[in-house]
Amino acid sequence: MQRFWMIPLIGLPLCFAPAQAKVEFRWFTAGGMQGTVVAGVQNEGGSYFRIMCVTGTAPQKPVLQYDPKRGGLAKSEAIQVIVGEEAFHFQVDAQGLAELDARGNRTEFARLTNKLAGSREAAFMVEVPRTNVSERFTLKDGRKALGPPGKTLIEGCDL
Repeated sequence: MQRFWMIPLIGLPLCFAPAQAKVEFRWFTAGGMQGTVVAGVQNEGGSYFRIMCVTGTAPQKPVLQYDPKRGGLAKSEAIQVIVGEEAFHFQVDAQGLAELDARGNRTEFARLTNKLAGSREAAFMVEVPRTNVSERFTLKDGRKALGPPGKTLIEGCDL
């Protein structure tokens, strides 16, 4: 009868074991050919979101790319990037490259980049309404990769 008091103590160490934190991809930066500067992030599903500035040519082009692992993109696809309560809308081609030729699109791109760089959110979403796909991307190290708001890596681009 005296041994039964030990049975509840067996599970006690499991109660105090630390929970495993979810490991996420972090933002990265890279330099490319012709002076391209890239900041991007991969999510756990294998999709990529990249912000680039091609500075080695004239004009210096800003580039946004959403590269989904699942549910490919149509020839011209509407996407929305959700950061906090704010939505940013872009039209991308089949390779996920946003059309940033119009001044309004470049302004929207600059606003998005500054919002990502300054956000205190843990993550942002990219949504493709036509296919009902919604993907989560972390913002861990986003400010480090993009630069501070107002002085992000796209400041050298022709906006």
